[in-house]
Amino acid sequence: MLPYDFYLENRFYYKRLNRHEKSLYAFWVEMLLGGHRSLIYLPSAEYAPNPEEVGYAPCFYYGRYGDKINYYKVWCAMIYDCPELYFIYHNNLEIDRERCILYFDGDGSDYADCEIEEINARLEEILREFDGVTDPFELELAVHDYITEHYGFDFDGKAGIDDESVVHDRRFYEKFTVVGLIKNGVGVCGGFIKLLQFVLQRRGLEVANILANAGNNGRLHSWLAVKLGGKYYHLDVTFDEGDTLNLDYPQYRYFNVTDREIRLDHEFSHKEYPELVCNSTKYNYYRKMGLYFNSYDKITEAFSSHLDAQASRDDHSRFYFRTPKRLKMQKVSYALGAALKRHGMPMTSTAFAELNGYYAVEINGS
Repeated sequence: MLPYDFYLENRFYYKRLNRHEKSLYAFWVEMLLGGHRSLIYLPSAEYAPNPEEVGYAPCFYYGRYGDKINYYKVWCAMIYDCPELYFIYHNNLEIDRERCILYFDGDGSDYADCEIEEINARLEEILREFDGVTDPFELELAVHDYITEHYGFDFDGKAGIDDESVVHDRRFYEKFTVVGLIKNGVGVCGGFIKLLQFVLQRRGLEVANILANAGNNGRLHSWLAVKLGGKYYHLDVTFDEGDTLNLDYPQYRYFNVTDREIRLDHEFSHKEYPELVCNSTKYNYYRKMGLYFNSYDKITEAFSSHLDAQASRDDHSRFYFRTPKRLKMQKVSYALGAALKRHGMPMTSTAFAELNGYYAVEINGS
């Protein structure tokens, strides 16, 4: 039986399957989470394995519907949809139709049962961090901030691969799952979004794991589309880690943005994801938090209010905001300076960075 908070019907790729494929998907997930992790046999009318034998899963018989199932499609849907199945990320599906057998290739599971129990326990601890957060936007923000504050990007992401792209360390794949973050404190894009995906899905939100090229080098990259209020929004927690404005602290430039905005440096295509039309700005971070300013006076007033909220002029804090591109950076600097002048603070008490209308201000104190 699946966990009560698994919310199968909310899984994005599951919903793309036909009804026979959905049955197989649900069966596989239940078996894998139940401990059958070595291989799964697909029974025929004449043959059914003994479910008590090690590595065998109970039977799932399709009869005449077997030709209506794309097994690889179901397998990939599970991998994209289910961060809980981190222990099969390294494996691929192999099919022997003559003997009606489905194999996991490789020498067996990458993790012993005791390791899986420890990782699952840690995932449940992380999930409890957000008990009591019921508003979907607030939950999304809380998980985003938790991840960016607790985990770092693995800049040595190619370690373990030789010149011929052969992976020698099977644990290399941890970087792309929740395991890398939990065990090592670092990961790559796949690890970041899968932990975010895990929490949001288990709390009932609909999300889509997107895989496409992104960044200046056009490398393969993962991010999420999150459904809020019936609309999807792009959320890239990896790009929010800090490097997009050459800063060493989290930002929100990629928090609930539109298709138009994500396409500035992500190769997102509706041909691949026709369901994901992201055209709303209602839950964009800056608009939702009241940090989108279309005049210099509003910048001054908002920054002044931020300084008012500080207990002392010597406090350290950060102030994020966004403006239309028509507002000139030099005049934005003057607007910030006007607020500082009101509080008797020099411009040297702050530093700010700007990129395409996104600002991050560091207040260093008087």
